[in-house]
Order: sequence, then structure tokens, then C-alpha cells
Amino acid sequence: MIDVFGKKPVLRNLVWIVATALIVFIDQLTKRLVVKNMELYDEHILIPGFFNLNYVRNRGAGLGILADARWVFIVFTAAVIVIVVWLLAAYKFKSAFANISLVFILGGGIGNMIDRLAYGEVVDFFQFQIRYFDFIFNVADIFVTFGTLMFAIYYIFMHGGRKDDESGQTREN
Repeated sequence: MIDVFGKKPVLRNLVWIVATALIVFIDQLTKRLVVKNMELYDEHILIPGFFNLNYVRNRGAGLGILADARWVFIVFTAAVIVIVVWLLAAYKFKSAFANISLVFILGGGIGNMIDRLAYGEVVDFFQFQIRYFDFIFNVADIFVTFGTLMFAIYYIFMHGGRKDDESGQTREN
């Protein structure tokens, strides 16, 4: 895959900054629309038994895990944000696929970090019911999840035996 931004660091950085800002904007906009138009625990059934809009607040991670560990999430998310910004700014991965996955993780992480810092909890509202499982999440969660899956796919299947040398050239092991 040809990376048109590879030799233009200012343009490349501008692209990932704008993409990250767009993800954060969409996440925060959807959360504000839910907060403004729904009461806490309101539920709007869209596809019975499968998909609802259900406004809840989550103090923990997925499925409410570690509900009172706010500072753990803030510190962990801050560390991930710093690492991802460094990886993107330093152009550590020459793959557009890898960099898109990092932008997804960054945008979603910032979106949920804003909620944790401002409210001490995260606004969730997309509810999927699949058999005995009930998942409620938000736009930021979608980006973090897909970004993480994409990065894992990249790292396992695409990055494989390749190393980037100090000149920025990719060579085979």
C-alpha cells in the first residue's frame, strides 16, 4: 500500500490530528444528544430483543468491571494516549492500516477520558442483547475496540517478520 503522507510529516500529522478530533467530536456529540434528550435509564427499543438505546452511566470498564477504579482508568488511558501520540508523531509504523488503528484508539480513548475527568463516569447508550449477554457502550468504545482489533491484526499478520531500520526503510528479517 502506498502511503501518500509518508514523506510529508506535517501533512501526515495534521491528518491524524484532524481524524482524532473528528472521532472525539462525534463521540461527545452523541453522548450530549443522549444526555439532553433522554432521562437516565430511559430505554428506546429499536429492534426488540436485539438493539435499544438505553442511557446509563458506567463508572468502570466494559460490563461495569472495576466500577470504583476511576483513577486507574484515568492513569492507564493517559499512558495509552501518550504512547499512541508518540507512535503517530514519530511515524513508528509505516502502514496506513496500523496508523488508522492507532487513531481509532486515540480518539476513543480521549472521548472516554473527557467523560471520566468531567463526570467521573462514562455515558453509554447503545445496547445490544445477544442471547444471555447484554452489552451497553458508546461511540468511543466502538473506536477503541475496532482500533485494538485492527492493531492486533496488523501486528500479528502484517507486521510479522518486518523491522523498520533507523533510516525509516522497511527490511525483511
